[in-house]
Amino acid sequence: MSGPFSGIEAARTCGRRWLYPLSLGQVPLSCLIATGPKWGDITFSSPFILEPDTLSNRVSQHLKIDTDERGTCRANADGRCIDSDEIFSLAEQRCPVPDADPRVTRV
Repeated sequence: MSGPFSGIEAARTCGRRWLYPLSLGQVPLSCLIATGPKWGDITFSSPFILEPDTLSNRVSQHLKIDTDERGTCRANADGRCIDSDEIFSLAEQRCPVPDADPRVTRV
């Protein structure tokens, strides 16, 4: 249920635009290679994150579930976790614009 409404922490370097010219274009190139053509949408500095559109007027209610996945495990073997279930941190799931909309109920 979690979604990175605040950008994906692992993509933080990709969002630091001042690094683009200093790296002679290597930062955006490596981001493109690692995550594909939508890499610009997953960073903390993307317009999608910084200036999200408001919910459509057709939306009367929106349930936003923030999940704390720390210490959870998707797969166990021999009593140990072999595949963590932690995808996005709570900080990555928060974003002031959608969270403040009166039609949004956060759980």
